[in-house]
Amino acid sequence: MSKTGHQTKIKMANGEVHAEENVFQDNSLLPQSEELARLKDVDPTVIDWLKARTEKEQDARIDFNTKRMDEYQLIKLIHKARTGHYNQCTGHNRILPG
Repeated sequence: MSKTGHQTKIKMANGEVHAEENVFQDNSLLPQSEELARLKDVDPTVIDWLKARTEKEQDARIDFNTKRMDEYQLIKLIHKARTGHYNQCTGHNRILPG
C-alpha cells in the first residue's frame, strides 16, 4: 500500500541556514504487518488472497514495463532505419521525422 513521508532537517552552519527535505514513498504492494494481523482476524484466508493479488499486480507491472521497452526498441530501430544512426533518438515519446 502506498505511503508517502516527509522529513525536513534545518541546520545552521557558518551563519547560513541549510534546509534538507527528504520525501519518500513506500510502494509496497502488501499492507504493514499490523494491518495484516487485523485482516487475518477478520478473514483467515486473506493473507493467501493478498499474496496472490500481489503476484498478479507484480506480473502486470513487469509485463507493462517489458512492452514499453519493446516499443522503445522498435522506435530506435525505425529511427535508425530512417536516419542511419541512434544518437538522436533519446526519448520514448519523441516524434520521429518522416
